[in-house]
Order: sequence, then C-alpha cells, then structure tokens
Amino acid sequence: MIQRLGAVGLELVASVRRDPLLVLPLSVISALLIMALFASYIAPHSYERGDLLARLQPPSREHPFGTDHLGRDVLSRIVYGSRVTLMVILTVMTFSIVLGTAIGLAAGYVGGTLDVVLSRVVDVVMSIPAVLIALAVVAVLGQGLDRVVVAIVLAELPLYVRLVRSLVIVEKEKLYVEASKALGAEGLRIVRVHILPNIAGPIVVQATFTAATAVLFEAALSFLGLGAEPPTPSWGLMLYESKQYFRIAPHVAVFPGLAIFLTVFSINALGEKLRDRLDPRARALLK
Repeated sequence: MIQRLGAVGLELVASVRRDPLLVLPLSVISALLIMALFASYIAPHSYERGDLLARLQPPSREHPFGTDHLGRDVLSRIVYGSRVTLMVILTVMTFSIVLGTAIGLAAGYVGGTLDVVLSRVVDVVMSIPAVLIALAVVAVLGQGLDRVVVAIVLAELPLYVRLVRSLVIVEKEKLYVEASKALGAEGLRIVRVHILPNIAGPIVVQATFTAATAVLFEAALSFLGLGAEPPTPSWGLMLYESKQYFRIAPHVAVFPGLAIFLTVFSINALGEKLRDRLDPRARALLK
C-alpha cells in the first residue's frame, strides 16, 4: 500500500508539468504546512497581543493585512490560524479514517447481523443533517474546538463506513481472497494483507474531501460562535469577530475568508486529481 501511494505521489508531481493548474493548489497546501510549522518565525507580531490605539487600521507596511477591532495584527492571526486549521484537519482525518475503516471492514467482511445493525445505525446518522449533529454535540459537551472536532468526526464517520463496507463486499468475493481462504489464511490476515491495500485508494481520496469539509465545518461553527473560543486564532472566529466592522474595515473579514477559500479550493483540487489517479474507471475515461 505504501509503495502504491508513493507511486501515486510521484505521478502527481509529474502531472504538475502536464497540468499547470495544479501549481496553485500545491502551493497553497505547501504554504499552509510551512505556516503551521514555522508560525512563530513567520508571524511579524503576536497573534493575541493588541493595541487599541491601532485598531482597525488598513493594510500598511507594518501590518500588511491591517489590524482587527482589538488592534491585533491580522496577518499574524492568519499565520497562527493555520495551526488550528491543520490540527483540525489531521485530527478529523485520523479519527474518521481509523474508526470508519475499522467499522466498515467489520460490517463488510463479517456480514450477517453485524452488517445489518451497523448499516442501520449509519443510515440513521446520515439522515440527520450535519449541522444538527454539531449543535447536539455542542449542547451536550459545551463550546470548544475539541467539541467541533468531535462533531465533524461524527458527521464524516458514516461516509467512511459506507464506502469501506461497499468496497469490502466487492473485494471479498474476488478469486484472490477465495484462494487465501482455501490456503488457510485467517480473516484478519486476509483483511490486512489483501483487502485493505486494494481499497486504500478510494479511502485516500475520501480523506482529501474530508479535509476540505473539516476546514469549512470548523469555520462555519466558529462563525456561529459555537467553535473556537477567543483568543484562539481560528479563521472562522476571525470572521465572526469582524462581521460588525465589515463596512468600515473590510480587510478584517476579506483576508480570513480568502484563506478559507484558497485552502478548501486547493484541497478539493488535489482530491480531484488523486481521484483521477487512484480510480481506474476515471483514468480509463481520461484516456
């Protein structure tokens, strides 16, 4: 599986030469990673320390993105906000992939009553709008960034369960799996060695779209006042705090909104390219 993903990565890099439109998404994602890792070196000012005498200043040499209603540097908060965004993405992806894949494998491979019960639970959860799930989580657990992560995972988990279950049902009927069973291979070994590597591609593609959803979901909940709490430099929280100053200082909303847009667009564009590379049917249509 690692070798396959490595080959896909090399193919993706090579495809940049054939598709210049990939330069922007890869550049934005690279910038996000660099900002998150080296925020303390890149940010020109503190993200939480403000100057009320310099509040709502327009972009200038000292403050390239201007200042907010508390006199805090907007650029610095966007740079540090990349850490929040990356943390949400990685946490949501990790829990969604691990839990969703495990449940989907169990439902698809074992089948029977377990499959029926898990499938019905997934159907019930997917029938509930994600926003209501988030509101329920916040109502029960309270406001906070960690609660937002829980809400996003609960919303994304059924997608992985249903995807993995359907893939496993198809794979376990193939001849190589039947041959492994005939040779006495145990179920866990068949799943780990044979089935899981062959269904990794669609899971990776789904993970990219989950990353984009996580960014939007976190920003939306923070904008509604249900996510990150001040002074956390969340991009969604920055939009929430700037809404009443938009007419007199539009920069306080434009730059965080642009950061969200570019991040989501870039992740989705990368996901589309990965789907073209990892889905044989999509690749055949392109040829």
